[in-house]
Amino acid sequence: MFHLSQIVKRSVQSAANNGAGSNEDISAHTQSMSWTGPYDTDSVELKDDSGWDTDLEIEEVFEAFDHSGKTSYIDTCHRNKVVPVSYYLRHMHETELKLRHHQLGSHAVKPIAISLVSNAKILSLDLTDNSLGCRGAYLLCNMLRENCFITHLNLSENHLGTSSAEMLSNIMQITTSLTHITLSKNEFDDTAAIFFAEAIMNTTKVESLNLSHNRFSEMGGVALGPAIGENSSIKELNLSWNSLRRKGAIAVAQGVKNNIMIKRLNISWNGFGVDGAREIGKALAENTTLEELDMTNNRLTTEAAVLIGKGIAVNDSLQAIKLGKNPMQSAGCWAICSAILKNPNMVMRKVAFDVSITRYTSFSNLCFLNYFSLFQLNECK
Repeated sequence: MFHLSQIVKRSVQSAANNGAGSNEDISAHTQSMSWTGPYDTDSVELKDDSGWDTDLEIEEVFEAFDHSGKTSYIDTCHRNKVVPVSYYLRHMHETELKLRHHQLGSHAVKPIAISLVSNAKILSLDLTDNSLGCRGAYLLCNMLRENCFITHLNLSENHLGTSSAEMLSNIMQITTSLTHITLSKNEFDDTAAIFFAEAIMNTTKVESLNLSHNRFSEMGGVALGPAIGENSSIKELNLSWNSLRRKGAIAVAQGVKNNIMIKRLNISWNGFGVDGAREIGKALAENTTLEELDMTNNRLTTEAAVLIGKGIAVNDSLQAIKLGKNPMQSAGCWAICSAILKNPNMVMRKVAFDVSITRYTSFSNLCFLNYFSLFQLNECK
């Protein structure tokens, strides 16, 4: 490390060697470069940064990233002149958000959707009964394209309609996080069933899908059936409270027969009848993964019960079946029970017929109820 005096001497010697000027010029140059201050130049080091400190230096302040999206939500509410939802502000840091029955509408849900893009806290989102409509579905679908944390989504009772089905179908096909989706009571019809069929066929992440209480009829079932057969991810499917019947019921049953993943199937409150029951019986005979089946209120007669019993007699995976509110009478119930008893590989743990005792209950039905109660008790043991 060189001192200032040494640098000056070297510069003078270099100028003298190169003939920079006369001795007088060199002497004048040396005097002009000499230090006249009161400090000792020999003790000053050039690499000492303490002499260069100034008050102009400003330390950078880094703000922590807002993982809840609160800042974004407040700003968006202010720009769109929307009153912030206090419940959302209180619970946006939790893993589960249940924002039900607030009647937000598409205008108030826009700031929520924008803030959820950057929210890394919420894993389960429930927006049941908020009158979102097609516009609200569009905003939420755009959010779901960016958000990779939400796994459970419930958009029931939001009047989404058929126009929203295509957007939701696309989300189901490209999602990398959504595993449980509930879209009950949204007025989806047979046209919407075509879009959902495409989603069911191509999704690889969705494990639970609820499409109950919609308007799927015969043609909707025809569209959904082949998709169910091709799906390889859904473990729980709910198609209850629709109008699946005739060819639609047959198609859905055939899809169940070819499916290798579904464990819980709810097709209650439809109209499968004898034709649908025949295909369900064939499905039970071949399917080795289905564990729970709900066929409550499906116009199942005694003949239908016998056809279902044929499948139960050789099935080795079904653990629970619900057949209540069907006109199968005592003979149909006997057919189901006898099929269970004939199956050497039976793993059945629950059979529900929902038979109620009134003053009009016949003696034969009372005898059956007594036998069935003993049957359930023995099997549970």
